[in-house]
Amino acid sequence: MKIVKDNSIRYFLILLIIYISSISVSGQSYLWSPYTTDNSPLKSNNLSSLYLDDVGILWIGSDSGLTGYNGSAWISYNTSNSDLASDEVSSIQIFGEKIWLGTNNGLSSGQINAFDNITWDAPYRTDNSELINNIVTAVSIDSLGNRWIGTDSGITVINDTVWKSIANTPANDLESNKVLSVNKQPTSMMYFGMLNGGVSRLRYDVDGITSASTIWDVGSWLLSNTVQAVLVDHKGDRWFGTPKGLSFHTGEYLRNPYSWVNYTTEIGLINNNVQALAEDASGAIWIGTTGGVSKLIPVDTTWTNFTVDNGLASNNVRDISVADDGVIWFATDGGLSQLTTIPNAISDNNQLLPKSFEVSPAYPNPFNMSTTIKFQLNTAKQIKISIFNINGRLVNTILNSVLMPGSYKINWNGKNAVGNYIASGVYFATISSSNQKSFLKLVLVK
Repeated sequence: MKIVKDNSIRYFLILLIIYISSISVSGQSYLWSPYTTDNSPLKSNNLSSLYLDDVGILWIGSDSGLTGYNGSAWISYNTSNSDLASDEVSSIQIFGEKIWLGTNNGLSSGQINAFDNITWDAPYRTDNSELINNIVTAVSIDSLGNRWIGTDSGITVINDTVWKSIANTPANDLESNKVLSVNKQPTSMMYFGMLNGGVSRLRYDVDGITSASTIWDVGSWLLSNTVQAVLVDHKGDRWFGTPKGLSFHTGEYLRNPYSWVNYTTEIGLINNNVQALAEDASGAIWIGTTGGVSKLIPVDTTWTNFTVDNGLASNNVRDISVADDGVIWFATDGGLSQLTTIPNAISDNNQLLPKSFEVSPAYPNPFNMSTTIKFQLNTAKQIKISIFNINGRLVNTILNSVLMPGSYKINWNGKNAVGNYIASGVYFATISSSNQKSFLKLVLVK
């Protein structure tokens, strides 16, 4: 391995870093605002779910009912002042002017007449409807307006006139009845994460539920058969949060290992126990875990991590909601957190200095004998570059040093940590600093 510093000019920097409840990364500042029972009308800090509606009202589910926040005023609904099925609200969805809530004692719905005026329907339970189980764990609404209800005993789908349910029976191929998650986006195919059952994909048409089967499990490169969060991004690619990390699948070839990428704490994540997923307008993926929040930019695989030290109300993040203006909300077991991204207004008086920590694609790639990784630093940083195989196992650490600002080239000769050449295949390089991590896919061909 050889390291070359491209520029020979030595730079002397005087850095003034002012911390005002924010951190600065790659030309952006992140401003955090926490809301708890101490500084807001929230009825509980133990939050479970979020939904941001079309008019900008944030709806918050907790163990004390439903709370609405329109940016200035707050309203709360619970079993004492409404027809909520239970104060334990697990999930929230809105279609048109109708709100749907999953609880631990049935399904609630109501017509939203105004922010502080909901006309509630009688709760749906197993004794007065075809709901398959009263413990509702996940609610989603597809592009046709069908309501998908995940429960402890299977899935119920509701259209305007018909209720249909599906469970683990000989008539279908589901491997589990306990639903933990469902993609919230309005798609034609619904993806359900199960407890010890992998991922199931379902669709509703005029004949009812079709394609009711488990399509992915650990044999499909999924990190775990327990799937706690599901995201279908704007390209149609699928992200699955598990207790062992984040699994990503692209394309229609369901069991092609090259269509999967798995991310763990070895490759960017702040914590492996992933509970919530969301995508912002730029295509960045926000990942809520029991150890904080990770932001992944898939285009260049740059990671940024956040914890209570940065402004989160708690590191245990249960749900994430993204606003059109870039504001992101996090429901945690310690309260509500609001994150606002602010571009830094810092003049660049030295045009020779790199403007940020940036990583370029490796070249050549695919490669035969060696490949070069280029990156540039805008401040002095501890930089670590590690190579992993497709299973996430460490192959070699080719750099772990403090570097001054400038542009660098690192050459990797295709050897492991003991100096032996490795086999042909797909490998991953991580280029990490204290608060960022970039990820490169490398293909070694012999």
